[in-house]
Amino acid sequence: MIAQVRLRIATAAIAVAITAVALSGCGSGTVSPRALRARAGRVCTASVRRSDRIALPRTNSGGTAFLAQGIKIFQSELDALRKLAPPRDLATAFHIAVSDSRQQLDALIGTEHNLRHGDDPVVAIKQLDVELGAINDRDREAWRAVGVPACTNLSPVHG
Repeated sequence: MIAQVRLRIATAAIAVAITAVALSGCGSGTVSPRALRARAGRVCTASVRRSDRIALPRTNSGGTAFLAQGIKIFQSELDALRKLAPPRDLATAFHIAVSDSRQQLDALIGTEHNLRHGDDPVVAIKQLDVELGAINDRDREAWRAVGVPACTNLSPVHG
Protein backbone atom coordinates (compact mmCIF):
# COMPACT_ATOMS: atom_id res chain seq x y z
CA MET A 1 0.00 0.00 0.00
CA ILE A 2 2.81 2.42 0.78
CA ALA A 3 4.26 1.92 -2.71
CA GLN A 4 0.90 2.69 -4.32
CA VAL A 5 0.47 5.74 -2.12
CA ARG A 6 3.98 6.91 -2.96
CA LEU A 7 3.32 6.59 -6.69
CA ARG A 8 0.05 8.46 -6.47
CA ILE A 9 1.46 11.15 -4.22
CA ALA A 10 4.56 11.62 -6.32
CA THR A 11 2.73 11.74 -9.61
CA ALA A 12 0.03 14.00 -8.30
CA ALA A 13 2.48 16.34 -6.64
CA ILE A 14 4.53 16.63 -9.78
CA ALA A 15 1.50 17.40 -11.83
CA VAL A 16 0.39 19.95 -9.29
CA ALA A 17 3.68 21.75 -9.34
CA ILE A 18 3.92 21.82 -13.09
CA THR A 19 0.40 22.99 -13.62
CA ALA A 20 0.45 25.63 -10.94
CA VAL A 21 3.69 27.04 -12.23
CA ALA A 22 2.28 27.23 -15.72
CA LEU A 23 -0.83 29.06 -14.56
CA SER A 24 1.21 32.03 -13.53
CA GLY A 25 2.75 32.36 -16.98
CA CYS A 26 2.46 36.09 -17.35
CA GLY A 27 6.06 36.61 -18.31
CA SER A 28 7.59 38.60 -21.11
CA GLY A 29 5.27 37.29 -23.79
CA THR A 30 3.87 34.10 -25.12
CA VAL A 31 5.92 31.31 -26.59
CA SER A 32 5.06 29.17 -29.59
CA PRO A 33 3.02 26.02 -29.01
CA ARG A 34 6.08 23.93 -29.78
CA ALA A 35 8.28 25.88 -27.35
CA LEU A 36 5.62 25.74 -24.63
CA ARG A 37 5.29 21.99 -25.00
CA ALA A 38 9.05 21.49 -24.96
CA ARG A 39 9.62 23.70 -21.91
CA ALA A 40 6.72 22.29 -19.91
CA GLY A 41 7.81 18.78 -20.84
CA ARG A 42 11.31 19.43 -19.53
CA VAL A 43 9.91 20.76 -16.26
CA CYS A 44 7.64 17.74 -15.84
CA THR A 45 10.40 15.29 -16.66
CA ALA A 46 12.76 16.95 -14.18
CA SER A 47 10.10 16.83 -11.48
CA VAL A 48 9.48 13.14 -12.04
CA ARG A 49 13.18 12.39 -11.80
CA ARG A 50 13.54 14.38 -8.60
CA SER A 51 10.46 12.84 -6.99
CA ASP A 52 11.58 9.35 -7.94
CA ARG A 53 14.62 9.92 -5.71
CA ILE A 54 12.50 10.43 -2.61
CA ALA A 55 12.87 7.38 -0.41
CA LEU A 56 9.68 5.46 0.26
CA PRO A 57 8.52 5.72 3.84
CA ARG A 58 9.22 2.53 5.76
CA THR A 59 6.35 3.14 8.16
CA ASN A 60 2.98 4.83 7.98
CA SER A 61 4.32 7.63 10.17
CA GLY A 62 7.02 8.35 7.57
CA GLY A 63 4.39 9.70 5.19
CA THR A 64 4.65 13.21 6.62
CA ALA A 65 8.32 13.60 5.73
CA PHE A 66 7.70 11.94 2.38
CA LEU A 67 4.94 14.41 1.54
CA ALA A 68 7.02 17.37 2.71
CA GLN A 69 9.86 16.39 0.37
CA GLY A 70 7.49 15.99 -2.57
CA ILE A 71 5.77 19.30 -1.85
CA LYS A 72 9.12 21.09 -1.85
CA ILE A 73 10.04 19.62 -5.24
CA PHE A 74 6.69 20.35 -6.79
CA GLN A 75 6.47 23.87 -5.44
CA SER A 76 9.86 24.74 -6.95
CA GLU A 77 8.77 23.25 -10.27
CA LEU A 78 5.57 25.24 -10.06
CA ASP A 79 7.63 28.39 -9.72
CA ALA A 80 9.56 27.48 -12.88
CA LEU A 81 6.41 26.81 -14.90
CA ARG A 82 4.86 30.10 -13.86
CA LYS A 83 7.38 31.76 -16.12
CA LEU A 84 5.80 30.17 -19.19
CA ALA A 85 3.19 32.11 -21.14
CA PRO A 86 1.03 29.91 -23.37
CA PRO A 87 0.04 31.00 -26.85
CA ARG A 88 -3.56 32.08 -27.23
CA ASP A 89 -4.73 28.80 -28.80
CA LEU A 90 -3.42 26.78 -25.84
CA ALA A 91 -4.09 29.29 -23.07
CA THR A 92 -7.41 27.89 -21.85
CA ALA A 93 -6.26 24.28 -21.68
CA PHE A 94 -2.93 25.33 -20.19
CA HIS A 95 -4.59 27.37 -17.43
CA ILE A 96 -7.01 24.55 -16.64
CA ALA A 97 -4.08 22.13 -16.37
CA VAL A 98 -2.23 24.55 -14.12
CA SER A 99 -5.28 25.13 -11.96
CA ASP A 100 -5.83 21.41 -11.52
CA SER A 101 -2.18 20.92 -10.64
CA ARG A 102 -2.44 23.70 -8.06
CA GLN A 103 -5.39 21.87 -6.54
CA GLN A 104 -3.31 18.69 -6.38
CA LEU A 105 -0.52 20.53 -4.59
CA ASP A 106 -3.01 22.10 -2.20
CA ALA A 107 -4.38 18.64 -1.40
CA LEU A 108 -0.88 17.38 -0.66
CA ILE A 109 -0.14 20.40 1.52
CA GLY A 110 -3.41 19.90 3.41
CA THR A 111 -2.70 16.22 4.00
CA GLU A 112 0.84 16.93 5.16
CA HIS A 113 -0.52 19.57 7.57
CA ASN A 114 -3.14 17.16 8.90
CA LEU A 115 -0.54 14.45 9.44
CA ARG A 116 1.66 16.88 11.35
CA HIS A 117 -1.30 17.58 13.60
CA GLY A 118 -2.02 13.96 14.46
CA ASP A 119 -4.32 12.57 11.77
CA ASP A 120 -4.16 8.83 11.29
CA PRO A 121 -1.72 8.26 8.38
CA VAL A 122 -3.68 5.42 6.80
CA VAL A 123 -6.94 7.36 6.85
CA ALA A 124 -5.28 10.58 5.65
CA ILE A 125 -3.61 8.89 2.67
CA LYS A 126 -6.82 7.10 1.68
CA GLN A 127 -8.67 10.40 1.87
CA LEU A 128 -5.96 12.07 -0.22
CA ASP A 129 -6.26 9.34 -2.84
CA VAL A 130 -10.00 9.93 -3.13
CA GLU A 131 -9.55 13.70 -3.29
CA LEU A 132 -6.87 13.44 -5.97
CA GLY A 133 -8.81 11.00 -8.14
CA ALA A 134 -11.10 13.49 -9.88
CA ILE A 135 -8.44 16.19 -9.99
CA ASN A 136 -5.95 13.79 -11.60
CA ASP A 137 -8.48 12.83 -14.26
CA ARG A 138 -9.15 16.48 -15.16
CA ASP A 139 -5.46 17.31 -15.05
CA ARG A 140 -4.57 14.45 -17.37
CA GLU A 141 -7.18 15.57 -19.92
CA ALA A 142 -6.05 19.20 -19.77
CA TRP A 143 -2.39 18.29 -20.36
CA ARG A 144 -3.44 16.11 -23.28
CA ALA A 145 -5.26 19.11 -24.74
CA VAL A 146 -2.08 21.18 -24.34
CA GLY A 147 -0.05 18.39 -25.94
CA VAL A 148 2.45 17.77 -23.16
CA PRO A 149 2.67 14.00 -22.69
CA ALA A 150 5.36 14.31 -20.05
CA CYS A 151 2.83 16.10 -17.86
CA THR A 152 -0.09 13.79 -18.62
CA ASN A 153 1.98 10.86 -17.40
CA LEU A 154 2.16 12.45 -13.98
CA SER A 155 -1.39 11.56 -13.04
CA PRO A 156 -2.15 7.91 -12.41
CA VAL A 157 -5.13 6.48 -14.24
CA HIS A 158 -8.16 5.88 -12.06
CA GLY A 159 -10.61 3.28 -13.04
